[in-house]
Amino acid sequence: MNRTARVAAIAAVFLLLLTTAVSALDWGGSLTNSTTIQSVPEGSDDRTFVQSNRLTGYVSGGLFRSVYLIQAAVQLADDPVIAADIEKAYLSKTVNLEEGKLLSYRRRIGRFLLSDPTGEVMSQVIDGVAFGFGRQNSEVRIAAGYTGLVSKDFANLSMSKLDGVDDADDGEMYAPGRFLGQLVYSRPDVILGQNLTLAVVVQEDLRDPDQAVEDGTTVLDAGANAGGLLDTQYGIVVLDGPLPLPNFFYTAALVINRGRMLSVIDVVEFGSTYQYEPISAHLVKLNAQYYMPWLFSSRLSGGVTLSSGDTDFSGFVEGNTNGDANQFIPVNPGSTGAVFGLQAGNSTITEISFASQPFVGNPIPLLDKFQGVVSMYQFYRSAGEGPVSSSEVDAATSGSYLGTEVDFSARFRPFSDLGLGVSGGLLMKNEDVLPAGVEASDFVLRLSASLSF
Repeated sequence: MNRTARVAAIAAVFLLLLTTAVSALDWGGSLTNSTTIQSVPEGSDDRTFVQSNRLTGYVSGGLFRSVYLIQAAVQLADDPVIAADIEKAYLSKTVNLEEGKLLSYRRRIGRFLLSDPTGEVMSQVIDGVAFGFGRQNSEVRIAAGYTGLVSKDFANLSMSKLDGVDDADDGEMYAPGRFLGQLVYSRPDVILGQNLTLAVVVQEDLRDPDQAVEDGTTVLDAGANAGGLLDTQYGIVVLDGPLPLPNFFYTAALVINRGRMLSVIDVVEFGSTYQYEPISAHLVKLNAQYYMPWLFSSRLSGGVTLSSGDTDFSGFVEGNTNGDANQFIPVNPGSTGAVFGLQAGNSTITEISFASQPFVGNPIPLLDKFQGVVSMYQFYRSAGEGPVSSSEVDAATSGSYLGTEVDFSARFRPFSDLGLGVSGGLLMKNEDVLPAGVEASDFVLRLSASLSF
């Protein structure tokens, strides 16, 4: 199905949602506009002014003693100009039990968002199933599904070189085909109000092996940019709860990353050869929040996120050249900083943030709906050298410190169905790690408005 046919099909779904809304239990949607002004490096194809719009519509109701929800979305931006997909389409059911050790049972079948407990490993729409089992003092959740039927314009799967090839191919409409599975065990109030969460995430590359380089192939035969299959597993431990001080809370997370990656290894007899090597990486995340309800409902927070790197990586994606791959590789790379957008993998990011509602209690109507946030980030290379997710850092340089960014955001929601916002940031880079010709600072300013109906 080409892009035009796909958009037409999603438009038909929108019409279906509107025609069925009268008899549905619930229906609605939203329209969001975003206008961005940003600094652009000389010679770059990026635009100084960027406009994007997003329209969503949903309908939900009862069906077969379950609850259904269908949500479609259309995006209008620069690349691609227009994109559409079904973001959610599932049946769900919750059963509350009055007797026995099992207190509740939930199931969900269809298309839905699957996320890990840390938010650092995975946040991806899948087509699959999910189950939840609640006990008096614990809960177990199991979910599994496939990513290859989701539009690539609504996915963020760029783990391997072959993923990048598919993303650049205008004829490829769908996200890379991967199996995602997750098992989560959570137990609140383990001791002194502390909550414990344990999780295992599995990601399996289901791409046709004929598309990938065979183990043992020489670089001379396959080329320097050939790609392979990438399989990963994650063990996750999260602790959170109150600290022994009033209004202080914390979150601590550890992620152990294992798997296999295609690597370029020098073999005396054959020269540089493609071989699969194990992944042995980790991520550590610490965050603390201090709430000050007496000071305009303010919150002060700070934290650090460290993801392991590898000094022998020749490139950020599938760059391993010696032994185990020690760079952390998430399923869906998130980003930090409105300007820099640094991703996990050979990165250490410190953050301090202050949020407030300065007009709380003001007698002027609606002013208490205003909220402001100011954040400062400092970016480092965990390994002290090597590539990071940004091409504006020279992998051949040495030095941990990459730069400092100050961001702000102001949001005003005078009514439940109307939201306005302005946000931006200024990035000041460490000139010692920049390639020649790259500016030492960048900025971004973004205006947004959303209307719900």
